[in-house]
Amino acid sequence: MAHPIAPRPAPFGAHTVYRLVRVFEEAASIYRRWDARQRTAEILDALSDRELNDVGMTRANRMGTRYSMLAARSL
Repeated sequence: MAHPIAPRPAPFGAHTVYRLVRVFEEAASIYRRWDARQRTAEILDALSDRELNDVGMTRANRMGTRYSMLAARSL
């Protein structure tokens, strides 16, 4: 008859190391998202109002965001 094997406890400090790694992974993920938004904003800043209108965007939005895809105006 086979006996079930009880799970072994994690080595001392393993949970702390895991949490620390997760914190660094989350920080890296936040930085990558921020960097992508910055690069996108730089590209959009280089476009003229006419080019933004061609892709259905406006330069300013009432809600405080830099660019809006709502109600692009025709020039």
